[in-house]
Amino acid sequence: MADAKRTKFLTPTGRLTRKRAQMIKNSDQFWTTFESLVSEGHGLRKAGEVLGIPHNTILRWIDELPGRRDQYNRAREARAEALADYAQEAVESVRTGALEAHAGRVVLDFAKWRTKADNPGVYSEKIDSRVTADVNIKKGHLDALRDIIDVTPKPLTESSDGTSDGIPERGEG
Repeated sequence: MADAKRTKFLTPTGRLTRKRAQMIKNSDQFWTTFESLVSEGHGLRKAGEVLGIPHNTILRWIDELPGRRDQYNRAREARAEALADYAQEAVESVRTGALEAHAGRVVLDFAKWRTKADNPGVYSEKIDSRVTADVNIKKGHLDALRDIIDVTPKPLTESSDGTSDGIPERGEG
């Protein structure tokens, strides 16, 4: 089956030419096959190996083509769900004795790690504790200086000698 999928996307000699790569990159059939491979549990490297395309090329295409990142993320979420089901089956196998406890633990640890990586919104135990604040440093700095120096503007008032604030005008002595 893997060879049948692989021959759809490569030349008869097994090479990937630039022209063929461009054709594959824009092929819905390729992306549907890739999505199904990832959803079935294959990683990016294994899916690329099955399709005969280097995984870093596929990753570059995912970033270049609009909508492909979302498609890849959906496939990873589906893989996480499939792995969660697989983990449940492994627990049943351990419980019935069909699988050793140690082997079951290895399977569960891998499934737990992979599901957290593939769908952290559902399976991760991490709590987002980031705090953001909008601070105007210039205003805060000026307010702090005003508090220290107490140079708040004061309204002009007439003093008893007829000058404002008691400051003599120029020419007066």
